[in-house]
Amino acid sequence: MKTVIKWDMPFLVRFLRKYLLVIVIFSCIFTSLGTIITSYLNKPTYTSSVQMSQNDNNVAQISSYTQFINTDKFKSLLNKQIKQSKKKQFLYSIQINSDTNSTFFTFQAVSRNAGFSQFVANEAMIVFIKNVSKYLSGANVTVVSKAILNKKPNSINFTKTIIGLFLVGFMLVTSLMIVREIFGGTVNDRLYIHDVYGLDKLGELELKDK
Repeated sequence: MKTVIKWDMPFLVRFLRKYLLVIVIFSCIFTSLGTIITSYLNKPTYTSSVQMSQNDNNVAQISSYTQFINTDKFKSLLNKQIKQSKKKQFLYSIQINSDTNSTFFTFQAVSRNAGFSQFVANEAMIVFIKNVSKYLSGANVTVVSKAILNKKPNSINFTKTIIGLFLVGFMLVTSLMIVREIFGGTVNDRLYIHDVYGLDKLGELELKDK
């Protein structure tokens, strides 16, 4: 017999009444295990920053600096500088952070090694100062402070991790429960035939023991 699922509100309400508690419990278990595994497997990262200032109070120029450090040209120059140092290299990321209406901004380098993060932040500052005026008119910056060694690892954002894992677990368990409900091969209640096969209930037959 062909399976025909009618995804109407009554079916969804009955499904949730029947399986919601199970789905939530197993989603919480999945989230707990995932969070524990993530905390053990996730290697710590370290951030080091160079603080700079836009001298002429042109705050809007800082957004152009952000665009510049994301260009292939800047990345190529920085990577070339890093390779020439012959230091042990790690994967890294670099970005510019600034507050609204503030002339101060920071170069932030992140990697799995505190010393390398410090090195990359300072090298990025050097490459930036040497080249930014070639591509952006009005570039006028001053280094306020160079990057220092920061041995404190970045904390994991457990809020996002927990929410993400719970949603994944909820969808996974819900999918399994739907498959179980439809293809389990057992008529669980009087509405099963209607929900799964689209057949109206004609009546009920009660069997009594002799």
